[in-house]
Amino acid sequence: MDAALPPMGDASLTGDGPPTADAAPTPDAAPTPDAAPTPDAAAPWTRGPDGCSDLYADDVVPVFELTLAPEVWAALSDEFARPAERDAAGLPLKPYHPVAAFRYQDQTVVDARVRLRGNPFFSWRGPKMQLLVSFNEQDPSGRFHGLRKLAFDAPFYDPSMLHERLAAHVLRGLGLPGPCVNHAWLRINGADYGLFVNKEHVDREFLERTFPANPDGDLFKSGWERKTNDATGTNARRDLLGQTTDPSALARLVDVPQAVRVWAAEGALPHPDGFACCQNNFYLYDQPGVGFAWIPYDLDYTFGGSPTFSEVPVDWPPLFPSPRWTPPVLRAVLSTPGGSLAFVDAFARAADAMAPTRLQPLIERWDAQIQPLIDVDPNLHFERPDHATHVRALADFVAARHAFASRWLACQRGEQSRDADGDGTRWCLDCDDADPLARPGGVEVCDQRDNDCDGAADEGQRACLDCTEVAVGDALFVACPQAVSAAQANARCVGVGGALATPRSDAEQRGLRDWAVAAGVGSAWLGLSDAGREGEFVERASEVGGGALVPPPWSPGQPNGGDEENCVALEAPTGAWSDVDCGRLLPFMCRLPASP
Repeated sequence: MDAALPPMGDASLTGDGPPTADAAPTPDAAPTPDAAPTPDAAAPWTRGPDGCSDLYADDVVPVFELTLAPEVWAALSDEFARPAERDAAGLPLKPYHPVAAFRYQDQTVVDARVRLRGNPFFSWRGPKMQLLVSFNEQDPSGRFHGLRKLAFDAPFYDPSMLHERLAAHVLRGLGLPGPCVNHAWLRINGADYGLFVNKEHVDREFLERTFPANPDGDLFKSGWERKTNDATGTNARRDLLGQTTDPSALARLVDVPQAVRVWAAEGALPHPDGFACCQNNFYLYDQPGVGFAWIPYDLDYTFGGSPTFSEVPVDWPPLFPSPRWTPPVLRAVLSTPGGSLAFVDAFARAADAMAPTRLQPLIERWDAQIQPLIDVDPNLHFERPDHATHVRALADFVAARHAFASRWLACQRGEQSRDADGDGTRWCLDCDDADPLARPGGVEVCDQRDNDCDGAADEGQRACLDCTEVAVGDALFVACPQAVSAAQANARCVGVGGALATPRSDAEQRGLRDWAVAAGVGSAWLGLSDAGREGEFVERASEVGGGALVPPPWSPGQPNGGDEENCVALEAPTGAWSDVDCGRLLPFMCRLPASP
């Protein structure tokens, strides 16, 4: 073992000396477990001043070691290399595997489990796998330093490796439920594997830290997939939230002050892969007696794109990339005068927390901490020179974003009144201040642009979908060859007054299958999901009532995806159904409401 890297029994990295490594993990290494697990193998352990486990301490890079049997290493490597083939064969994409030994300092756990993490069809790029280590798969009470799981991220699209950590710091500083984050060094079978973003998993322990007075409620990943109270929870309130747009009714369901503060923080960062933009990467938490709260997650896309994103939901430009489909609950809350004022006030507090004088020193300090490790990372997932370039770009973005936020707030408060296109709307309320035909209250036409500044383009214009109408008896569908995620497909269908299609009869099943075959479409989204309760496939909430075909024509061996595959696709040419990852990009079919 290189002398520059502390032995596993001594300490974590402190930045005083980088590790050196010249070998990849060797799958032939023999596992040598040498300790039995304890209820929390890390006891005693400590929490930081923000309640984070000591594994997320700001001034160290913890070093973890995994010992994996050769067959486990081979299985992980195969899953990482062939997700599409495994998905086509109906095999699970991210199954857990046994860990022969997990070591940190002088502590060893021998009943941990490991699996791949991230979106297989987007974020899996070699050579470094992203991993999730779980301590409670075999023993539900298993914990390590108070944690059920450790999540190791290596996003190829963030060579700075700082976006997630910086955004989480901003959220926690605002008193919002942001994950604890630092960096970690991972060894596998005695060889250095590389540097990771080490971030907290959202689970019961996260709720105890962030909602200490109210940790017993229902937690839903992406607003659908239940993560707590599996045996006792009900989805009734979650479903009601998805169908409610009246502000007064929402006030009885939602912790409105908390939600507005989260949405404002997402807008300020910005977080163009979060809830307020695209209904991605968030958790919903139903606090008993208080209402739904929002938890942002997967923050590695923050501080990206243009620092002058100038589009904000409802009457503002949505501070996110456009066109997007603004969530109805956000639109309803912010459309009220009180919601609008609260958003601007919360945005101002978030912008102040992002001042360059606050964030740039953190960028400099954290980069100094990880730069020596990036220099010797044997499995770096980007070109080495890109790191310094992206760190400089992040520091520059922070300054530019803060300057834009200050101008936007001045405009909101009436201190600036520039109206470049002369349409009577000052620039911060106009989604395109260079186009006099684009303004709040404008008329939406089919031109792939947001004419009425509501965050969506061409909504209500069925012809703009570039889809084919398919009539089956009295039912009318539009079938669309564009490949999008399940959430995007549902939003587009809702935008034209419909819903993702689910066949309700053999005739409808044949009609949709025949369109897929004629269009050369291999798979297409259907409107079913079991994200609410595993194995219980129900139609997404919509105004287009009805029920799915019974019995469902599942492909042999389907559904088999567990909690990683919560959406349903129709497969051509057979017309059979399969459960698939909701993040896949597939064509889709919308059911339109019956004519009056």
